[in-house]
Amino acid sequence: MLAKALCGLRGHRVDRKRVWNDGLHFRTTCARCACPLINCNHAWRPFDTEKDADGRRKPHPRYDV
Repeated sequence: MLAKALCGLRGHRVDRKRVWNDGLHFRTTCARCACPLINCNHAWRPFDTEKDADGRRKPHPRYDV
């Protein structure tokens, strides 16, 4: 809970060790609160499931079977 408050005040912290490409954009999670992030227009922002939904996106490599 404290992590989400900190991210709300200071912004999310990109976990650069866990960045992956979904075929359209680079993605990762916040190192503090685990919020999914997407790199869009050279800036990281929270991943919005409705806005960012696209059938061309590949699943995370760990879940690719």
